[in-house]
Amino acid sequence: MDKTVRLWHVSRAECLCCFQHIDFVTAIAFHPKDDRYFLSGSLDGKLRLWNIPDKKVALWNEVDGATKLITAANFCQNGRFAVVGTYDGRCIFYSTELLKYFTQIHVRYIVCASEDHYIYIWKAYHDYAKFSSARRDRNDYWEGIRAHSAVVTAAVFAPNPALLIQEEWRAERKSTSGLSAEAAAGAAAAGSVADPLTQELQRRPSCAHEPGYLGEALVTADFTGSIKVLVNRVKPRSTGGTVSTTLPLAPSH
Repeated sequence: MDKTVRLWHVSRAECLCCFQHIDFVTAIAFHPKDDRYFLSGSLDGKLRLWNIPDKKVALWNEVDGATKLITAANFCQNGRFAVVGTYDGRCIFYSTELLKYFTQIHVRYIVCASEDHYIYIWKAYHDYAKFSSARRDRNDYWEGIRAHSAVVTAAVFAPNPALLIQEEWRAERKSTSGLSAEAAAGAAAAGSVADPLTQELQRRPSCAHEPGYLGEALVTADFTGSIKVLVNRVKPRSTGGTVSTTLPLAPSH
């Protein structure tokens, strides 16, 4: 909050260097492959890549939009990209080499593990005026799910839930088609069998706000080493359409 980043060595009483900013510094991260550089994010909306030996900014970029507050920053893909999180829920990626804008995603779901054996899920956007205390375990904006019998140590959204949901749907077709899920998938891949379901699934979007949305999948783990997959999916009709209801979020295995 003093608008500085300070570099320390654990054996010395005084800091080695002080890097001045013009607003509060909310996030810092060393470059994973070259510790002469570190990344800093600030409430002034600027992402800075610092050169430690030169004691100056090597590259910088500024978040666009009405809300520019950077609340998190880090490297990904072994330093290939720098990524920042903003107060309004965006994750913005920059190529580290020139710190140029690459892409962004908008965060709508947040999930967290808990020591009380539950996982908790929140929506990032909601109307606070509609909050209700009628239920203590869930409402329109958050939900607690008891998924394990031990402390939950990890909970993440599957980056491509369609992969899990496709396998479930293929397994369900096995009993009606007489063809195993593996055989159907292999035949479709080889081009020997036309698989309308596979074609439909490949066209489905991954965003809940788009028509044809498949659903979401979570992967959770607990202190005993148990791993579970939880799926909330839209079920397809045999004709390739979808039903309007969704299955409750529950462990599939």
